[in-house]
Amino acid sequence: METQETNASEYLYQGNLSRAAGSIMSGNSIIWDADQAEYALAAMCLAGRAQQAEVILKQYSQKFNRQQLVACRYYLAVGYTMSGRYKRARRYIVGNFSKRHACNDTQSLFYIWQGLAFYRFYTGRLAQGNSASTKAFAYAVSCNFTYGRMVASEVRGHIQVLMGSVSEGVTALEHASQLAQALGNQQVLKSVTIALANYEARYNLTPSQGEEKLLGVLKALPLGDPFAESSLRFEIARQLILDGKLKPAKNQLDVVQKSIYKHNHYRYSATLSIRYADWHFANGGSWEALHHIMAALKELDQSIDGLLIVEALMRKARILKVIGEKEAWQETIKSLTSLNKITNDHASSLFLNEPTSAKEMPQKLDIPKNVNHRQVKILRFLEENEFIDVSTAKTMFDVAEITVCRDLSNLVKTGHLQRVGKARATRYTRHSHEA
Repeated sequence: METQETNASEYLYQGNLSRAAGSIMSGNSIIWDADQAEYALAAMCLAGRAQQAEVILKQYSQKFNRQQLVACRYYLAVGYTMSGRYKRARRYIVGNFSKRHACNDTQSLFYIWQGLAFYRFYTGRLAQGNSASTKAFAYAVSCNFTYGRMVASEVRGHIQVLMGSVSEGVTALEHASQLAQALGNQQVLKSVTIALANYEARYNLTPSQGEEKLLGVLKALPLGDPFAESSLRFEIARQLILDGKLKPAKNQLDVVQKSIYKHNHYRYSATLSIRYADWHFANGGSWEALHHIMAALKELDQSIDGLLIVEALMRKARILKVIGEKEAWQETIKSLTSLNKITNDHASSLFLNEPTSAKEMPQKLDIPKNVNHRQVKILRFLEENEFIDVSTAKTMFDVAEITVCRDLSNLVKTGHLQRVGKARATRYTRHSHEA
């Protein structure tokens, strides 16, 4: 057990979970300390030991006051949510939420609303999560609870980015990072640093630096955190695929595959299937891509994995559109529309603004071998338009101009396009024209 001078709350807020959890433990025995217990149980939950914390809470529940019980239920809800035990997490969230009108202290109200916000975010109910996180942050500010402001800012940031308010979300995450630095919480600081690197790359907030910055964060990542490493490698692979660098992208995914096999986390396994689908689609393997998407969807639960299912369905719809499976494409769009009403995911909202009727759907294209997904889209564009130039093609993809030029040049080399004009007046067509 720690010495009397040890303050378990300081260890918790600094992210030193093992020291905080050890404040009421002597070997496998519990040495009760009313001042330390709440923070020790919180650390156990955040360290993946929610079941142990739950046993201790039940054994000593009479020794906790009402405010401490609210805090413990919050941490149990977070711990069980992170480990995928959602029914157990909901029990603690409902237990807290049902007592909100009887609470007269703002820190308890923070825990009540933050628990709901975290669960809603984690299970893809973004609009509801955003509302709850706004209330949680306000309560944390009103009682000057720095740790509360930090975790509320982190959740708010993720939600706002996913709902399309990218700038506001990044600002909230940067605020969480500043608070983590002030508290000395390396755990949250690492988590937020990874999130910011991922979002900056995904939304092109630091043009031409996304892949390089992600690799820098990956290199600086401490050993022993396979899920943080996997999340970075997923985004690095996505960036490489968008740039047409398929071999290094495949290398990143193969590294992740070994880690996921060892740790067996179904969400990461589903995400890996989605990224392999991206790789196959970019490599011209639409049917292989569809196989991976179907594997991902089999692993996911619509009631709790809404955001990942939306991501998978968007890929599925694009693949079906390319291979000309109209009926399956229509059914997928219906499923995506229905799920989007629950998640309010910005990316799927933009996707659903694309043409969705069978009449607007292009007819099946005889896809040439060794043509990536951008080149397929260029060929589809030229089914309905006579010409395309570099500027027009660049607006269709989130890639550098040199990548678009390479795509167009490759289509010329393989005989699928003809180049018309010179220098800035260069255009490309599938028909024969005099230069």
